[in-house]
Amino acid sequence: MCNEYAREIALAKFREELAKAKQMPFEWQDGRIPNDLGPKPSLKIRDLGW
Repeated sequence: MCNEYAREIALAKFREELAKAKQMPFEWQDGRIPNDLGPKPSLKIRDLGW
């Protein structure tokens, strides 16, 4: 029960901070969003990182 209470307190603090963040004016640079970029090739485990 103590762990559940601590979790509820942490979630309440998080919700409060999130509510504050939503009130801030926010704008992407040049009106672009991260998802408007083209597809990237996927990486495989065997791929070298150079």
